Amino acid sequence: MYIDELAVTVQELTGKTINFIGEPVPKNNERKSVLLFSKCFPSQGVYFFFDSDLNLIYIGASCHLKHRIREHFQNKHNNTRWIKDQFAYAGFIECYSNEVFKYENSLINEFNPNGNRSALKSL
Repeated sequence: MYIDELAVTVQELTGKTINFIGEPVPKNNERKSVLLFSKCFPSQGVYFFFDSDLNLIYIGASCHLKHRIREHFQNKHNNTRWIKDQFAYAGFIECYSNEVFKYENSLINEFNPNGNRSALKSL
């Protein structure tokens, strides 16, 4: 699915617009830049990770987005490492705490990203 199609579908499902951050990171670049731009994330919402081909690879949500984004790039769990290795670009929608997990679940069900499937297999 192309990134603009994803943005339209997210808008239709949630009434929210995806905010994309920066430019895609080159494939072999250190992924540490996400720690720098994680300061751009709002306090709570749903976030999207894309690979270098701009394919959606993971959808997550948190009431503490900045902290949660950093965890993806600092943890050594297998499913986190896979996401970290594939990561190139990110976006988010800002939402109220009572909407965060409802939107995350509906968007995962709609898009079924590989990273979310991998996480489910490891549970």
